[in-house]
Amino acid sequence: MTDVRLRVLIADDDASVRRLIEVCVEREGHVTLSASDGQEAVDLFRRERPDFAILDLWMPRLDGLQAMSAIHQEAPRLPVLIITGDATIPRVIEAVRQGAYDFVAKPLDLNHLSLTIRQTAEHVLLQRRVTTLAEQLNEIYGFGEVAANSAGMKRAVRLLRQAATSNATVLLLGESGTGKGLLAHELHRMGPRAHGPFVAVNCAAIPEQLLESELFGHEKGAFTGADARRIGKFEAAQGGAVFLDEIGEMAPGMQAKLLRVLQEREVVRVGSNTPLPLDVRV
Repeated sequence: MTDVRLRVLIADDDASVRRLIEVCVEREGHVTLSASDGQEAVDLFRRERPDFAILDLWMPRLDGLQAMSAIHQEAPRLPVLIITGDATIPRVIEAVRQGAYDFVAKPLDLNHLSLTIRQTAEHVLLQRRVTTLAEQLNEIYGFGEVAANSAGMKRAVRLLRQAATSNATVLLLGESGTGKGLLAHELHRMGPRAHGPFVAVNCAAIPEQLLESELFGHEKGAFTGADARRIGKFEAAQGGAVFLDEIGEMAPGMQAKLLRVLQEREVVRVGSNTPLPLDVRV
């Protein structure tokens, strides 16, 4: 018996079997939430958010695998035990392939059922401890996928955490190879624009005469070879973020044009006089 009371969803259309499972769960010190078919189980899961589920394979409306699939769409890591009277190898393999944590065969062996419930509860608690530890370590040492070991990187991570929640423009300074691109990507991933695109531009790799078109786009006929309208990197990053790498290599005239973009939050395609509003973090 664990010291923590978990909430366990039980679904079986046979009331006597359902009660038997409830007794086993309650003897292990946990709270039961019961349903008589698969659809009721999914509805109960959505209302109560249990810690794990025990589902009969054959039930009305939704069977156990269908109910498990619906649950896993919202909680992919929720352990689900499948109760089945058809414990053949193909059936068990199919249940595990679709995401079942374990299975218990009918007729129920109460000792085996209790052991399986105990092991599942321990798995849930271990998941919680791992998640908590990862969050604590990330809070102390890291920023998303970035590990911070040196004092300087830890200071940078503290600043980035503060910046991640805003839409402010961020300047990352550091020598080549120190991870500026990785930090920029994590800053985007952990910020309010994570759902939008992340567009990276290596300013040093684009010829000076083409950089304005690459960043701001161009209209058809704007210059020789401009056979069609093309959107720039800033437009491609609408709703998300653009990362300008090696910005120090940009020519002064181009830097002045970029400054205007940052101030006005709009771009003008090469060959056009119409400003386009931007919703982009830089």
